Amino acid sequence: MHPLPYAIAARIIAWLAVTSSAESAQDEPSQGGGGGDIIPRPSEGRAPETPGDPGGWQQLTLLAVIVIAVAVILYLVRRQVKQAQRLRDLT
Repeated sequence: MHPLPYAIAARIIAWLAVTSSAESAQDEPSQGGGGGDIIPRPSEGRAPETPGDPGGWQQLTLLAVIVIAVAVILYLVRRQVKQAQRLRDLT
C-alpha cells in the first residue's frame, strides 16, 4: 500500500487538532454572569409543562413509535431476505 494517503490523513488530523484547540481557547466563556447566550445551558433548562414541550410525553411517545417502526421494518426485510434465500436454495 502507498504511504501517501496515510501521510495526507495524518497532516489533516494534525491540522484539525491544532485549529480546534486554538478555537476552543478563544471561545472560553467569560466568568461574568452576564448570560446573553441564545441556547441555555443544560442546567438552566426548565421541565416540560405541556405535552408538546421538549421532553414531554408526546415527544417521547413519538420517539417510541419511530423506534418500533424501524424495528418492524428491519424485521420484515430480514424475513423477506431469508425467505428469498430459502427459495433460491431449493431451486
